[in-house]
Amino acid sequence: IDLSVEQVSKIKKTLNRELSDWESDRSGLEQKLQTWYDLSENIVEDAVLPFEGASFIHIPMTRIFLKIYNSIQNRSLLGTDNLWYAETDDKNTEQFVPMIERYFNYRARVDWNVYEILTDCFRSANRDSVCVAQFDYDLETDDKEDTILITNAQEFLDEFGGPEQSGLDEQEWGDYFSKSQTANEEEPLEIPVSYENIQYYGPRGSVIELIDFVLLPATARDISKTNCHGYGKRFKIRNAEIRKKADEGLFYYDQAKKLFSSKKSNYEPSKGDQMRMYSQGLAQTGENDEHELFEIVYWFDLEDNGQEVKLVFTYSKDKKALLAVR
Repeated sequence: IDLSVEQVSKIKKTLNRELSDWESDRSGLEQKLQTWYDLSENIVEDAVLPFEGASFIHIPMTRIFLKIYNSIQNRSLLGTDNLWYAETDDKNTEQFVPMIERYFNYRARVDWNVYEILTDCFRSANRDSVCVAQFDYDLETDDKEDTILITNAQEFLDEFGGPEQSGLDEQEWGDYFSKSQTANEEEPLEIPVSYENIQYYGPRGSVIELIDFVLLPATARDISKTNCHGYGKRFKIRNAEIRKKADEGLFYYDQAKKLFSSKKSNYEPSKGDQMRMYSQGLAQTGENDEHELFEIVYWFDLEDNGQEVKLVFTYSKDKKALLAVR
């Protein structure tokens, strides 16, 4: 979305105020989440013993029961091939329901990360009492190079078609077609090709830990427009990814430059990251090129006409940079 200078300034002020209030209002929640995380990971504080040699026994009951419950949920809900069941009240489509059901269950098991994300959801919900997940429709590709072997002119035409369909320029197509006429199985024509290989295509889910879930204001009952101004997530992203998104036009370049122009960031691990690293015996001591960003769905009066529209903001509170509005 193209914005005026005044609109950008208004959005930044609103987000900065809302996020500052959110951080202040949820300090008690973060302490509770820390307590439950410690119990689930069997992190025990050192105790002051009344005398030397006094008994100090800790039985990790919370961790034990969570492990059992997570296992039962996975077996009960994800132990069969059928994750979804299709229904219809349309007589004309009843015959297609079994085929649709098989298709989506197969894709969920084999191609999509639905089973993995649900496993993570169970673990998070059992520990924090609620789980937030985000699903995007994702297309992930990588560049591949290959060599096609052609043994005759007909094979060349079957594989590449005419000059317009082949992806080759006319002269290159003509040279290869001429060579294909003398090719055979013992001495095939080798044609190098490059293409985009699809790694992942479909819905891709990710768990948003409750400690990183943003609700504006923090006291809102739910994410409906009636009860909250906006909602979203706090996440981190590397410098190289910020620059890539700016080059692709997904981030405003002048705003993104405030982040990727510096060789290192002053980002400190969030409470959630600190909890995770501590439980794994890790500590971050080296330089870090990651930045903390917020992706917020917000109902905003952009035109100052009293009409709120649903927008998605990507914002760096640290650098006060509005990276994207859509």
